[in-house]
Amino acid sequence: VVADSSLKEDGLKLGDHIKDQFSGKTFKIVGFTKGQSFSHAPVIHMNFKEWGAIHKLSANKQMLFNAIALKASQDKADQIEKNITGINVIDKSQALRGIPGYSEEQGSLIMMIAFLFVIAAFVLAVFFYVITIQKINQFGVLKAIGAKTGYLARNIVSQVLLITIISLLISIALTYGVAFILPTSMPFDLTPQLILGSSGLFLVVSVIGSLLSLYRVAKIDAIEAIGRAE
Repeated sequence: VVADSSLKEDGLKLGDHIKDQFSGKTFKIVGFTKGQSFSHAPVIHMNFKEWGAIHKLSANKQMLFNAIALKASQDKADQIEKNITGINVIDKSQALRGIPGYSEEQGSLIMMIAFLFVIAAFVLAVFFYVITIQKINQFGVLKAIGAKTGYLARNIVSQVLLITIISLLISIALTYGVAFILPTSMPFDLTPQLILGSSGLFLVVSVIGSLLSLYRVAKIDAIEAIGRAE
């Protein structure tokens, strides 16, 4: 049989034997796969002959399948559904949604992620606003000597982006470090697309969070700021 690599954490390795409790048959592990799980449980693959032996099917008895996985284009899938009767052709996303509890689990996860981004927007807005308030006198002096609001806004945005990019680089490094020490049995998949998408979204959120600071700078009274600076 070929087993999921998460079983290595239980001490299993190539050449070990496992026993099926249902049939009492013993199987030898000849390989490992990665990411092969069903409802967070590791999957073990075997050939049709042994599958039939487990379920005590005779050699001449037809084996029945309720699903066949194919890697094909949408045109090919449409052609299969048209030419073969008595079947339903669905894509991978539809098959995943059919797994018990999958939609509920994904819905809860997406909701938590969405709220985290909303919370991050508020935290970033408050953080940059506090920094702006602390420098309100300096901004007023710059305005008094001729600095335009657009110039100040560009500088604030550039500083916000610089701080955000540095923070993202540190957080990505820490995330990959944590992912490295996580057990393989944990359902955790960190793809470059996910990293780039989340980083881009955080950059947008940080810029949105800085709008409150930009508004405060635009409303600075240079004369009043100089008076407080003195």
